[in-house]
Amino acid sequence: MIRARYVAFRRSLAGAVLVISLLPASSRAQAPQAHVAPYDWLAAHLPRYRELAAKPWPGPLPPVKKLSPGDAYPGIPALAQILRDLGDLPSDAVAPQDGTYSGALLPAVKAFQSRHGLTSDGIIGTSTLSALNQPYSRRLQQIEDSLEWLGTIVPPESDSIIIVNIPAFRLLAWSREDRGKKATLSMPVVVGRAAASTTPILAEELEHLVFRPYWYVPRGITTREMLPKLAKDPAYLDKQDIELTASGDDNAPALPATPENIERVRAGSLSLRQRPGPGNALGRVKFIFPNSESVYLHDTPAKSGFTKDRRDFSHGCVRVSDPAALAAFVLRNTPGWDRARIDKAMDAERPEVVHVSPVIPVWLVYSTAVAGADGTLGFYENVYSRDAPAGGVQR
Repeated sequence: MIRARYVAFRRSLAGAVLVISLLPASSRAQAPQAHVAPYDWLAAHLPRYRELAAKPWPGPLPPVKKLSPGDAYPGIPALAQILRDLGDLPSDAVAPQDGTYSGALLPAVKAFQSRHGLTSDGIIGTSTLSALNQPYSRRLQQIEDSLEWLGTIVPPESDSIIIVNIPAFRLLAWSREDRGKKATLSMPVVVGRAAASTTPILAEELEHLVFRPYWYVPRGITTREMLPKLAKDPAYLDKQDIELTASGDDNAPALPATPENIERVRAGSLSLRQRPGPGNALGRVKFIFPNSESVYLHDTPAKSGFTKDRRDFSHGCVRVSDPAALAAFVLRNTPGWDRARIDKAMDAERPEVVHVSPVIPVWLVYSTAVAGADGTLGFYENVYSRDAPAGGVQR
């Protein structure tokens, strides 16, 4: 069974990224102790960053709130050297001699921003300056931390793999035929808010999807947010398509929002659920991999969040930007579930549960250093202020 096969490495998963076997089956048979492919992609950058960490760092750059193309800047020489060291500025490129932010520095900064999950507009603001001001020794430590964890992972065997890298705010999925290559599917995601509702690190198995789901409001959200809003506006529940229920069964009847029943909600004997519809917090589909943290992947009506650089503002679950594409990936081997049927289910009036067989491994992981099969190397902000990996993954 897939679950038993993953127990050993789940306990050492926390802090890893892309903990997925991208090795073909033949390679696994010949070298069962081989590293996962992302380990090799990242390790390829290790010698260069060791060299960088051993040389004097040109930073930190002079503080600036916003540096736009054409602006004068006293840090131009240091900026050029950092970009050249990191490979974003070609070694033969000539930095501007007039002290302005211009010329070859502009495409170099855009390339740097793209690698660091920042808006690639060439404008150096707070986030870009912070990323540029990370010493090479710090970047080396990020690489080494990631390699330490990736080196402990036993390459799994499965047809489909889904991973979410929390600090990169990105979901990636591979089919067996794409292992060792660019991800079959990649999309931005929104994760839990730092400090308030962080998304947990865990490894589980996706067992089913629910199209047009009810949203059963967690107890904490009910008490902290819903009931105070209801106290200010008696029509709040109706406006949000929220009803009272005594059960987590979708077929359980809705109960009237009488004062007595509201008190039962407050006491915890009744709960709230949001009906399927355009305003439903889970959107049109959710992806369930049972876990002790009660987190899952889901659609959302709040699409604007996916365009932001930093995307940690959920209650802990992971919002996906292209749920239809993810559903198509998950159900691609399920008879009768082509894209047309998926679209129909996402627009239906009632919930529909679809079981996934075989189950699909899902990882919610944490790493601020990521290397790609194409040789790119990216670093991401430590949004949850996590130290070096420690502990084990929840299961």
